Amino acid sequence: LSEGYTVGALAAVNAFGSALLPDSPLFWAWPFEQANELGDQLRLLASHPPGAVELDYTFQSALAAANTTLCLVATDATLNKTQAARLALMAQTGLARALRPVYTPFDGDSVFALATGATAAEPLSAQTVARLGSCAAD
Repeated sequence: LSEGYTVGALAAVNAFGSALLPDSPLFWAWPFEQANELGDQLRLLASHPPGAVELDYTFQSALAAANTTLCLVATDATLNKTQAARLALMAQTGLARALRPVYTPFDGDSVFALATGATAAEPLSAQTVARLGSCAAD
C-alpha cells in the first residue's frame, strides 16, 4: 500500500465449488489477476471465451462439512482485535470472487487474519484498514 504496509494471503482449497469456470481453464477470479499471477488469464480468455455458465455439482461430495477452504491473511501493520476481525471479514469477499459456490452447507470455509506489527504501532485510520481489507480480498 502507499502507506507502506504489506498485505498477503495464503489459501488451502478443498472447496465444494470450483475455482475454474465450467469446461474452461479460466479462473472465476480472472478479472482480478495482478501481474499474471494466474497465468495470464487475459490471454487465455481470447482463446477460451466463456459461454453460458450453468453450475453442476452432482460430482461433488454431498457430505456436510466434507470440504473447506482455509485462508490466512497477514499484514505487517499493527492491528487491534477489531481491526484484525474486519481484515478477515473483508478478505472473505475474495473467496466469493474466486470460488463458485462458496460457504455452502458442505464447506467449512474460514478466513483468519494475522498482524505482525512489524511497522510502526501508530493507530490506523478506518480508511487504512479498509484499504488493507480490499487488498486482501483481491
